[in-house]
Amino acid sequence: MTRKMDRLLLVDDDAMDIRLISRSFAKTAPEISFETHLGSAGASERVQEGDIDLVLLDINMPGLNGFEVLEQLRDKREGGYPAVVMLTTSDNDSDVKRAFDSGANAYLVKPSSQDGMRELVTSLRDFWASHALAANG
Repeated sequence: MTRKMDRLLLVDDDAMDIRLISRSFAKTAPEISFETHLGSAGASERVQEGDIDLVLLDINMPGLNGFEVLEQLRDKREGGYPAVVMLTTSDNDSDVKRAFDSGANAYLVKPSSQDGMRELVTSLRDFWASHALAANG
């Protein structure tokens, strides 16, 4: 049985990246309710409200970095937690390892173009809606 990806939260500190990713979701996956959170402050509290199915989480942010937010999500959420995809500019092997060691479900490097982001959004929507979210639901 599959579960639809209804509600997605993007946590990123870069307004331009937020704009690029938001536009890609609006054009490519308008059926997904897409919410943004600028920066890490309060992000884990927002997720703990319980209505988020998937979190796209940047790593390099001031204050708490994405790894620290991920660890908060995994430590605090009772009754399960949403899937978390690290979406970052870093392709460093140590970042990938740390993300998975911290409980990330996937790790994606941000494309630099609008077309690349649309392709990523399409792949993400298709994969998570039909496979990965079923495991959490």
